[in-house]
Amino acid sequence: MMIVYVATWPRCGNSVLRDLFWLNWGITVTDPYMPAAGQETWQRIMTGKHGIVIDQDEPQIFRLGQKVGLVPGWLSWLTEERRRELAGQPVTYYLKTHEPPYASYLPGETVVQMIRHPLPACWSWHCLSKQDKELAPEFVATRGNGTTLPGYVEFHERWLEARVPLIRVAYEHHFRHPEATVRTLAAYLRLELQTPKVTSFNTMNTMNPVRYRAGKVAGWQGTDEQAAAIWEACAPVAGRLGYRSMTPEPPVRGPAPG
Repeated sequence: MMIVYVATWPRCGNSVLRDLFWLNWGITVTDPYMPAAGQETWQRIMTGKHGIVIDQDEPQIFRLGQKVGLVPGWLSWLTEERRRELAGQPVTYYLKTHEPPYASYLPGETVVQMIRHPLPACWSWHCLSKQDKELAPEFVATRGNGTTLPGYVEFHERWLEARVPLIRVAYEHHFRHPEATVRTLAAYLRLELQTPKVTSFNTMNTMNPVRYRAGKVAGWQGTDEQAAAIWEACAPVAGRLGYRSMTPEPPVRGPAPG
């Protein structure tokens, strides 16, 4: 039926969305960036605990009951030819990405995106980057990681211009009304839903303090000078997403479908 790309800038709620898909529908949204060691651990846990089956003819594809997915680390595997093949199948694949949009999209491809105010988003990536190298929050706002992933400005500028079926959900609105996020996903993707299932940010932080760094939404802790620099760089595109102030508050309006 389709490929659903769960497309966010880093630290803008991709993990939140992935958890909602799993909690409410048993859908596995897989990570294209996972290194080989992580893939081995993932396969061991998912086969032992959840009973996924790797396709022997195409080992990048797994099955979980009637559902299918791509084994993590699929980024280079997913060529345009394979995209076309997957998008035309009678099943749906759910794929995480932090990449800019493709130049064009195929029938059967759609996007779910969570956005976040640039200050806490940039600070969160800065904090996560300390695990390997220091990336100042004002650097990631405009340069991303300096190599493969774009900054906040470029990422959202390009996605705002992308011609693809897309719906946006604000991280800040989700924090206040998580059940509404689940209903929005269900309606957009035509997924069956009875009672929305959600997990609090504090619980998620306790379970995985790396992915959910502090269980906070407005987590800016940098200097006033850094905040001003980030907002100056990001204000035009953040404004298009509905953010009107340097203060990390929800958008003044809900982000409309793209």
